[in-house]
This record gives sequence, C-alpha cells and structure tokens, in this order.
Amino acid sequence: MAKELQLPDFDEMLDMAGGIGGLTRDISLQKNQLDAELAAVTRVIMNDEKHWAGKTKPPAMNYIQATFHKEGYNKETERRIVELRNSIAGMEGDLEYMKRKFQIYAAMIDVWKASQYNLNQSTY
Repeated sequence: MAKELQLPDFDEMLDMAGGIGGLTRDISLQKNQLDAELAAVTRVIMNDEKHWAGKTKPPAMNYIQATFHKEGYNKETERRIVELRNSIAGMEGDLEYMKRKFQIYAAMIDVWKASQYNLNQSTY
C-alpha cells in the first residue's frame, strides 16, 4: 500500500522563511564589515611607506588585493580578515541548507496537492 502523503509543518516553514531573511541580512552585514576592513587595510598600505616595496610609491591596487587583502599587513588584520571570511562562509552554508530545505517542503506541498486532485478525480 502506498505511504500516505503528509504536508510539512507550516509553522516550521514560516520560521525557516524568517531564518532565511535573518541570515541574508547577517551575511550582508558581515560582508560590509569585511569591505570596511579591506578598505582600512588599503588605506594603511597606501599611506605607510614601510609597506612599499620600491619605497618610492605605494604598491599597485591589484597587488594590494592579491596580497594584503588576503593576509592583512600584520597578524591582527590577518586574523580579522580570516575570521570574517570564515564567518561569511559558514552563514552562506547555513543559508543554502535552509533554502534547499524550504524548496523541498514546497515540492512536498505540490505533490500533496497533485495527490489530492487525483483522489478527488477518482471519486466522480
């Protein structure tokens, strides 16, 4: 005998929708914080001659982005940059999981609706 189809918990779906919105907001805030951190790193590199390789002018922006934006200019800036990137990656993983779970629940509702339609059609 076929297994009876059940609808997902709508309260859970509403909570998931709120969680998806909250995570999206938090990711944006973390990305803004990372951008601010990278801007501060750029400002220090452009103005502090001890970071200039040739000692006559600041390094090119592509060099700053390829190095200092990845590693910072000291251990503290590196720690903050890595911490922000790890936090963003973790939240993006959680967000993707919640979105996919929500999509599965929506598909379950569609299957249930089709099943109900078929059951109702067979009674006529």
